[in-house]
Amino acid sequence: HPNGSGAYKAQGTSGPAIPTNTALQTFTANLAVKAGDLIGIDPSSGTDKIGIATEVAGANYATIFPPPFDGAIVAPSESVPGQEIELSAEVQPAPAITEVSPNTGSVVGGTEVTITGTDFNAASAVKFGDTPAATYKIDSEEQITATAPRSTRVANVDITVTTVAGTSPATRFDTFAYRGCAVPRLVGKTLKVAKNRLRSANCRLGAVRRVKRSAAKRGKVVLQNPKAGKVLAPRAKVNLKLGK
Repeated sequence: HPNGSGAYKAQGTSGPAIPTNTALQTFTANLAVKAGDLIGIDPSSGTDKIGIATEVAGANYATIFPPPFDGAIVAPSESVPGQEIELSAEVQPAPAITEVSPNTGSVVGGTEVTITGTDFNAASAVKFGDTPAATYKIDSEEQITATAPRSTRVANVDITVTTVAGTSPATRFDTFAYRGCAVPRLVGKTLKVAKNRLRSANCRLGAVRRVKRSAAKRGKVVLQNPKAGKVLAPRAKVNLKLGK
C-alpha cells in the first residue's frame, strides 16, 4: 500500500502459484486482496518466466529488491518507463445475492430455490442459515438452484453462497422463511382456546377424544399428541384428549 511519500508498505505475502498453461486460471491467495490493491510479483525463482513488453506508451513498472518482508516500508529500487510486465490478474469479487425464489418453504425441507446474483462461479458451499443446502447446482455465474434442507425451527434465515473470494453478505434479498407448525402447549386449556392457539401456530385440530377426569379437568385438554415444542410441516394435525 502506498504511504503517500513515494514508498510502499508490504501488507502481506501470498504463497507461490504455478500456472499449468497460459490460459486464465484461478489461484487462492492466503491474504485479503481487494480491487485497487497494488500487487507485487516475485520472479526470483529460477523457473519463473515473465515477459516484458517494450515501447508501450504511458506504461511503467517499478522494481523493489530484495523482496520486502511483511510490514516493511520500502521505496522502489528502479522505475522503468515505456515498458510493462506481460502479466494480468483479476481479483474475483465475493458473490452477492439479489433474489431468492421462492422465498418461503416448509420446515421439512425439499423446497427448490432459485438463487439469483453475481459471481457464483466455482461456488463451494450454499447454506440456509448455518445448514448446508441439501443439494445445489451452479446454473451460471448469475444463478444457482438449491434444495432447502430440513429446519428444526420456524424462522427466517439468510441464504449464503461461498466461493474462493468469500461468502455473500447478508441482505434483505437473501432471506428464506421456513414455515411450519410449532406445536403450542395446550394441556389445561379449553377446546376453544386450544383451537385458537393451533390456528395461530399454523397447526390444525386433529382427532378429539373425551376421557373421564376429575371435575377440575372437565372440558379441558388433558393430553396432546404431538407434544408441545414439536416442529412439524405447515398445517399439521394435533390430536387432543378432553376431560369429561
